[in-house]
Parts: sequence; C-alpha cells; structure tokens
Amino acid sequence: MTQREVNHDFNSEISCVKFPGIVKDSGVQQAIQALGGNAALSQAFSRGQKLELNFNPDSMFHKPTYGDLEKTDAVLMRVKKKSGEATVVGVIKDSYSFKNLCDFQFLPPGDPDTTVFPLSTVANPKTLMASDVEPPLYLTAMNLSRMDVPSMYSFSNRSLITSGRVSRRNHTQRVPFSMTAQFPNERIPGAIKLAKIKDLQSKVNAAEDLFKKRPLWTRAAILSTLNIDKYAAIVILPCVSFFFLGGPWRLTWCRHGYDPRKDPDAKMWQTIEFRAQSLELRKHLRRRFDEKDDYIFKEGDIPSQVNSLYQLIDIHVKEIQDLLVDSPFKTCHEKYGWITAATTDKIRKIIDEKANEAVIAKYGDF
Repeated sequence: MTQREVNHDFNSEISCVKFPGIVKDSGVQQAIQALGGNAALSQAFSRGQKLELNFNPDSMFHKPTYGDLEKTDAVLMRVKKKSGEATVVGVIKDSYSFKNLCDFQFLPPGDPDTTVFPLSTVANPKTLMASDVEPPLYLTAMNLSRMDVPSMYSFSNRSLITSGRVSRRNHTQRVPFSMTAQFPNERIPGAIKLAKIKDLQSKVNAAEDLFKKRPLWTRAAILSTLNIDKYAAIVILPCVSFFFLGGPWRLTWCRHGYDPRKDPDAKMWQTIEFRAQSLELRKHLRRRFDEKDDYIFKEGDIPSQVNSLYQLIDIHVKEIQDLLVDSPFKTCHEKYGWITAATTDKIRKIIDEKANEAVIAKYGDF
C-alpha cells in the first residue's frame, strides 16, 4: 500500500473571522451581510480597525457588536469526512474575534419598526392626543446599553442615600457642608477596630489630644504635627474626626461633635485657597513638599505649589490677623463662614503681595 501524496499549501495567507454563530452553507452570504459586506471586511482587514457585526442590519433599533483584530499562528485545513484525508489550505496570520456583548433585546410581538405613529399624527399634537393608535410597549434606547463588555456587579441591600458618605475601605465620613446638615457626633466602630489591627492606637490617642486643642485641621498640618505618613493618617483620622467636602472649612478634618457654625471663633480655622497669579511667582515656587511647615504661610515665604490651601490661623502675617479680630457676622454664612467675601479677597491679595515680595528679595526684581 503506497502512501498518497498530499499537497500542503503554506504560502497562502488567509484572513479569519470567528463568527459568533452557526453559519450553514445556505447562510454564508447572510453572515457576510451581517458583517457589512465584502467591502467592509476588506477595509477592516486592510486598516486593522474594528469589525462591526449586526445580526439585523436593516433595523435601526439593533445594537451592533464589534470584533477586534488579533494576530494568530494557525493553519486552515480541509478534511474529507469519509477518508479522513487532511490538507493544509493556508496559513492564518490574523483573525477577528467577538468577545463583547452581542445583540440583546426584548420586544413585543409584531414588527417593532412599523408599530409607530404616522408622521402626520406626530406633527399635530392634538391629533396625537386623540389618536386611537396604541403606543408600543417598549422604549428602546439608541444604543440599548453603554456596556460592551460583560462585568460583575455586586448588588447591595444598603440604602444609597446617606447623610455622609462612608468609605468602605477606610471608614472616612465625608460630609458636604450646608446650614442644615447634621454632622457626625460619634466615631465609626470599624475605624477603631482597624486602628487596633494596624497597631496605631497610640497615634489615635495623640490625634485625640490634638483635636482637643484645635477642632479643625488640614491633613498637611496633621501629618506634620503628629509626624505620621499619609497611609497611617488614612487609618487614624476617621477614628477622631470627619471630613468636610466643601464650605468655609473645605478639605479640613473636624472633631466629632464639633459644629463650627455655632462658634464665631471657628473663623480662625476656615480655609482659604491661594493661587499664584504671576508667571514669575510660579517660576520660583519652592516645590519642596517635604517641609514640615509647608501648611504655614509667613512673612518671607514663597509658596510651594501653584494652588495652596491654608487655614487662617496658619497664616502668620500681622496684616491678615488684624483683619480677623472682629467677626462681622452674628450667624455663620454658608459660603463665607464668619468673615465677609471682601475680607477673603483682601487676604488673598495680601498673600500674593507677600509672596511676590519674597521672590524679589531672593531672586531680584521681575
């Protein structure tokens, strides 16, 4: 018995499309049409762009899926069923695969494209209201879903509406400021437990003493005063305080149970954001973020950043402190706290003048 010679063709390069469906002989053209036709296939392979697949290309309500071009090392073989003879037809070097969500819909019975109101009816609101045409029992979005790739979603029975958002990882209570908001009075038990696990209870005690002396602190001031790093602060601060997202004390940590809206002296702990305006000042920023007193601004200082956040008590400039002797308001203002908008602008102007004077003294005139 002589072995039959088989001719294998390893020179032919073949492009492959992994069609997400069963394609019978009678449905080859239909499958090609779902891919946009021969022209779309040729263009996609030549340019390496995504290949669109639409199972119902004639319907505007159907969402297509897209295939990505992948480099492959494979061969295409022709196998005869009866004899088992196999022949290599060519080499597959690139192929399209569809890993995203395919077309999915739930539609009522009937033709969804014709169960709509006539154009003449829609153009006349009175006719539309008096029409006996039953509206379709579905509302199809233009893209049906913004998701193209399946993803896991963990459903929760917890209410999504809370007065203060609590981080699940570090127990931080982030509170938006308003005149009617209820501020947290108690610490979260999970925060204390985490601090004990991390062996940071002594630092928590030090933080409690710190907040007894002063009820509001910026994170930079806390890191410097307690001599801790930002990773330890993530665990320690939720044990003794909550975080203001906005308002006159924006981005400060506030002691549990303290309400700055009821205390006129809280004006000294308000925050003010300073932005370096002149290009020359920006050019000579210190850019030294490791300095312990970086949260303090004093005479002769050059800010370290374009945007700097200071608490008023940490601005050691006599002109500014003189502005804060008296409280112009008898009640706290939701936006400006215990000082006026004019005072806030004046403080920023003084900081800008002092910073520019420091640059001139150190580097010469602009």
